[in-house]
Amino acid sequence: MATGKREIYARMATQLLTHERCTIAEVACPGAMGLYLFLVMQARHEKTHGETLEALAMASWGAPMSYRRRQATALIVAGLVERREGRLVVIRYLDHNDGPEEIEANKEAVRKRVEASRNRQHVTRYTPVTDTLGNAHVPSSGSSSISDLKIRSPEPDPARATPPANDNGPPAWWATACETVGASVAPVDEPNARWLEYAAARERKGWATNQRDAVGWLSQVVRRERRDAKVAPMRGPGGGPRGDRQGLGGWTPPASTGTGDPFGGDS
Repeated sequence: MATGKREIYARMATQLLTHERCTIAEVACPGAMGLYLFLVMQARHEKTHGETLEALAMASWGAPMSYRRRQATALIVAGLVERREGRLVVIRYLDHNDGPEEIEANKEAVRKRVEASRNRQHVTRYTPVTDTLGNAHVPSSGSSSISDLKIRSPEPDPARATPPANDNGPPAWWATACETVGASVAPVDEPNARWLEYAAARERKGWATNQRDAVGWLSQVVRRERRDAKVAPMRGPGGGPRGDRQGLGGWTPPASTGTGDPFGGDS
């Protein structure tokens, strides 16, 4: 759908409805405030400081020119308009409306905001991303994991970030994280080995290690291992469900003796 040209508005104080100067102008020549309205709108349309050619004002809205002159005189006598070099100037126009300098400054500010918005990258499913090797590409629908890709990863919080793992072992807060998981989920076995797993996982993703993230990671790992431990006894030695021939641990039926007895007995 085609969009029309943006509308431009001029501002006028509502106090003009009862202002003494407006009453004086209307008493002197009825309809004078209609000419005042035209002068304000025309000044905003032409982006002036409140002035309009008097010849243009006299021909406005089809009124007789002689009557327009009487209205202009009434506005001048009331102190709402003054005449300057063939122009009618609205007094205190810039108190409520922008002059040409302010209009251009506002347009430039809008242009800069639009340009900045266009230059800002919007991440979508089709936005090129960079993998861990530094190769940029658009991930396909069959990609293994979007978590292995980095899309403008945010900077780590200095207050919570922890330097990468070193030869001195896990940081001091790692023991607290293990105790938290042990109290809420289940005890954490081999904390030092768990730390190496956690640090390696975060290093692959390019993420900083911190206590809050470690608690979440440990909780997921411990819950998954407990769930797998409960499922394991439900399977037979061969890997299949109990009662399944594939789960009977290599059981084979006895050889037939030829007697017709399926259990090998004598008939």
